[in-house]
Amino acid sequence: MQILFQTMQRQKLKEKLLEIGKQAISESNKRRMKTTLPIMDKVETHNTQKEIAKELGWGNGKVARADVVSNNATAETKEKLRTQIKGTNNSPLNNYF
Repeated sequence: MQILFQTMQRQKLKEKLLEIGKQAISESNKRRMKTTLPIMDKVETHNTQKEIAKELGWGNGKVARADVVSNNATAETKEKLRTQIKGTNNSPLNNYF
């Protein structure tokens, strides 16, 4: 249950950060259109992977591995990981997705 909650929480956070990024780009483009000469302005950037890691209390690498498993693993592999089968590094993978 906790794994499902973390997966949903991670997905919601990704969507929220994507929206923030789109808004920042939109605001930057609006400012540029108002002037005749381009102005070098710095838009606040964010690192989605870093934000997700912070929210879940994970490291950036763990979030990256979770994304790879979530995007590429078969349903059978994911189920094995959920049942706490150890990975090649002898670390439990059940919290990755």
